[in-house]
Amino acid sequence: MQIKSEVKHEVIVIGSGAAGGMVAWNLTRKGINVLMLDAGTKFNRAKFWSHVKPWEVRDRLAAG
Repeated sequence: MQIKSEVKHEVIVIGSGAAGGMVAWNLTRKGINVLMLDAGTKFNRAKFWSHVKPWEVRDRLAAG
């Protein structure tokens, strides 16, 4: 699939794991335009939980 975009990013972070997530978070806090790419499944915003440990997300998504 190919998508054309006019948006310019200063940094592209590959992977949204612990390291990639922290890199993207720190850069965006400094005002840097970041694009984060990940091969995982799309996260459903309607099923967002607060105060959840990162390792619990996979189990909650699997449970539906």
